[in-house]
Amino acid sequence: MSDELNFNFDQNEGAMEDIVSDSSKTSDTERIVSEKMSKKSPQRKKHGKEKKKMSKGKLTLIIIGCIALLLAAFIIINPFHVLERMLYNYDNISEDPEQFGFEGKIDKDIVNIALFGIDTRQTNTFSGNSDSIMILSINNKLKTIKILSVVRDTIIPIINTQGQRHFGKINAAYANSPETAIRTLNENFKLDISEYAVVNFYGMSEIIDAVGGIEIDVTDDELRYHGKGHLNLNEAMDEICKHLKISSEQYHITTPGKHHANGIQAVAYSRVRSARNVWGTNNDYGRTDRQRYVMEQLFNKALKLKKGDYPKLAKSLIPCTKTSLELNQVLGIAYNVMLDSPGFYQARIPQEDWLMKFRWSNYGSVVYYDLDYATRAIHAVIYENKTVEEFVQENPVEKNDWFASAK
Repeated sequence: MSDELNFNFDQNEGAMEDIVSDSSKTSDTERIVSEKMSKKSPQRKKHGKEKKKMSKGKLTLIIIGCIALLLAAFIIINPFHVLERMLYNYDNISEDPEQFGFEGKIDKDIVNIALFGIDTRQTNTFSGNSDSIMILSINNKLKTIKILSVVRDTIIPIINTQGQRHFGKINAAYANSPETAIRTLNENFKLDISEYAVVNFYGMSEIIDAVGGIEIDVTDDELRYHGKGHLNLNEAMDEICKHLKISSEQYHITTPGKHHANGIQAVAYSRVRSARNVWGTNNDYGRTDRQRYVMEQLFNKALKLKKGDYPKLAKSLIPCTKTSLELNQVLGIAYNVMLDSPGFYQARIPQEDWLMKFRWSNYGSVVYYDLDYATRAIHAVIYENKTVEEFVQENPVEKNDWFASAK
């Protein structure tokens, strides 16, 4: 599955250079930041066996681009044998594609990876529900990166590696196992994901500090008190600092508007849920918009780092990320895609006008929409190079009450 990610070090030694990305946030929550699409075909290392090979050793959730670039540039200042021995949290998951609910690649030029963010209160764990779920799609031919975030409260059939099903919120699938979360995405959205990366949000603050912080635009609503259990920006900082055993007062933001945020402030910003953001979205929609924005800013800042800053980024990345991608696959992404100033697009699944009323209260508050329609939208973005907006314009929203039929 992952042959497209392999990197031939002998042939390409010394081929990596600094990159500068000129992406910026727009007012749209789904956007194409860069339109560049290279016509060059990526160099691939060929293998004699046609049998499926799973990539092992995944990337990081909120910043796959960053870690790929980081490791690629790190090789410039360190001998490869040192980099190869560098420890990272590697998960050697199954090689059986049937466990992941698909039979083969949909498009040989496209690699799809599942990205998960664990909002745990423990800094050294990768277990629990995944409060951030993203599908990362890398097109090696067009040199594009696309990220589709799936709202965590989506009601969905959760499918484990034995094919057993039960209904629940999609964020609970990862708590069963990464393989269960991957299979749930594959079978419900007809994808071919075999790799994943996860990040512990509490470790993200050091990563953001390593790139010099990011810019955020804070609304008055994000600073207001919304009741117990509904953290505003400063309350989210208080919670993070409590677990880090440091004072939070020095990090508080008291006025709305644009601010340069350090790691703790940016992570707190990405965790706010019960407040309207600068793009006008609230609740889980607003939080996923913030998370994708933080990811984009982090991605761009990492691309602009000087070579000498990469060791610090590497040191901050490794403890809080876990992946099934092997080192040569990470570097393959960096060489084949990241070094070509890729086009970058991101969107949310579902859009708000796709939602349907959910009548079964025993599941709590859920996000309910037509999974078949969402599948078609995802495929249009990944395989037809369309935006979600373009797909909806061509295909009026469908609302099939599938859960009622399933029950």
